[in-house]
Parts: sequence; structure tokens; C-alpha cells
Amino acid sequence: MLGKTLCIGVGSMGGALLRGALQHGVLKASDTHILVRREEQCKALTEELGVVGFTTLPNVNEYNTILLAVKPQVLPSVLETLKEVPYGTVMISVAAGINLRYSRCSDSAS
Repeated sequence: MLGKTLCIGVGSMGGALLRGALQHGVLKASDTHILVRREEQCKALTEELGVVGFTTLPNVNEYNTILLAVKPQVLPSVLETLKEVPYGTVMISVAAGINLRYSRCSDSAS
């Protein structure tokens, strides 16, 4: 189990990962929150999956794990909003074509 988890971006790839993790017990719906851009998408996903949904970034100090499942061109702005993530929080990125070196460079550039 990944503990209390925030999934940022629940499109095709993020949605598939989230559904699979919930279905196979990797995540519990009660411990899973999602962050999406559109209110209607948020409502539909919370009803479908039984998770808590947000359209604005919640307090990141509450999470053990943050899953980044946004488009590669959106990742820099998302990383900018996550500067206050506490030490020890597991961050997993599935942004296509983005490697760890990119995220470290992005972090040190600020």
C-alpha cells in the first residue's frame, strides 16, 4: 500500500493506473485523492471511483505518495506548485519522455 495518495492528472494514462491500483488493492479509495482541472471531470471520477477529488491543489503535507500523471508539457508548472512537498514523500511520475534528470534539473533551476 502506498498510504494516503494524491494522483495529479487522471486522463487516459493516469486514469488507467488509478483504476488498476484501486481494483487490485494497491490503493484504497478512502486513502486516494485526485487533482484534475475540470469540475465536471472531478465529479464524474469521484462518483465512479469513490475517491476524494479536487480542482485546486490540496495541502501536500497530508500525503505519503504523489502520483504525477500529467502531460509532459504540463509537468514543469505542476512541479513548481509542489515545492513544499515534505521530505520523505514518495513522488512517482509517469509523464511520457520525462526522466529523473529532467525533474532534478527543473528543481535546481529555481
